[in-house]
Amino acid sequence: PEPPLTPERPPQSEVPPIAAVSAPVGRIVSLDPSQVGTIPEELQLRESPFARETVDAILAAGWDDAQYAPIPIFQKEGRWYVAGDGHSRLAGYLALKASGKPVPEALDFKVVTEREAQRLKFANLKRTQLTPLEEMRAFKELEAKGQSPARIAQEFGLSITYVKNSLALGNLSSEMRQLIRDRGFPVQHAQVLGLAAGNYNIPPEVQSEIFHRFIKVQDPTPTQLKMLLDKIGEKVSEQVQLGLTGLEVSQ
Repeated sequence: PEPPLTPERPPQSEVPPIAAVSAPVGRIVSLDPSQVGTIPEELQLRESPFARETVDAILAAGWDDAQYAPIPIFQKEGRWYVAGDGHSRLAGYLALKASGKPVPEALDFKVVTEREAQRLKFANLKRTQLTPLEEMRAFKELEAKGQSPARIAQEFGLSITYVKNSLALGNLSSEMRQLIRDRGFPVQHAQVLGLAAGNYNIPPEVQSEIFHRFIKVQDPTPTQLKMLLDKIGEKVSEQVQLGLTGLEVSQ
């Protein structure tokens, strides 16, 4: 894996508390970036904590206050945290500082509410190129908040089929997801397997078997893969209920 571009952030518990005087929502405040924490697993759609292209651009061009809008932050449990795409800008600033290049001692931040911080996260979905798994995670979170695939599709100008196929990746095992990240499992094929995994309750070990014995060896089209899975799906489901797994299922 590539080495991190930024110094490791301090653990959340070690992020310094905010100043005693709280800033009102909407106010632009100047802060030492070390006073601001990140919780990307809650407020970032990406699997990585920042957009590498943004960090690379800042490293190449340097920091320009006129070019970058104030980074959105909000208060949570007595501390400041970054919201939305501010994660990438903050990571770029820290990488630039670590490289020894000149940076301002303080940055401008815009205070937002925690609710607005959540809204900013999903606003990124409309303008940021996400990986298939990052997009799936975003749709899953919206679904957990009560939004149907049809509503998600309408919100983002997508087809319902596109959203359902994306959500299907959430049915895949950790091994299958890693194969997608490593570009060893085409997304269209992965979506077909994910849909079948949800429809027929295909467990991880059988997903692995299908991939290694059929997808990897025979290189079927997505349509051919769907035909196979529809053919064996009911049998897989029945035998899994009987406690049979792996090779026993597909025979």
